[in-house]
Amino acid sequence: MSWPIHIRKGSVFISSCGDTREGIVLGIAPIEVTDLQDEAGLRVALTNVISRGRKLVALPPPDAFKNHPIHQLAGVKTWSAFYKGTRQLFLVRRDGSFELFALKKGDQGGYVPDEPTREWITPDVPLAPAIDRIVARIQREGSK
Repeated sequence: MSWPIHIRKGSVFISSCGDTREGIVLGIAPIEVTDLQDEAGLRVALTNVISRGRKLVALPPPDAFKNHPIHQLAGVKTWSAFYKGTRQLFLVRRDGSFELFALKKGDQGGYVPDEPTREWITPDVPLAPAIDRIVARIQREGSK
């Protein structure tokens, strides 16, 4: 499972996880939105998206991406407006471990993992302390 995390203008947007039959992972609604400084709100948002798990979704037509629900929540009309000034993290849960890393613009467009920022939380760490570590990381990224 994986979740895109966007930090924009003091707010954090965490999308639910959607997988397509084509193997594409999408950030889908419902989207959790909370204040960057609200530790309790961040914990609840992360708990909510993690508990939802993965949802199998149809691959939307290209036009569907133009009016993503996150745009309305952020008060913008386009992805380019949304990404301006946005820091991005990606959270992955695999075999009980969490992997968290920042994304950076790729040389050929799009976004790619920023390898030096990769952080692992091993399966022996209970969920609540793992979420606390993720919250701390989100807040550190947001203060940059």
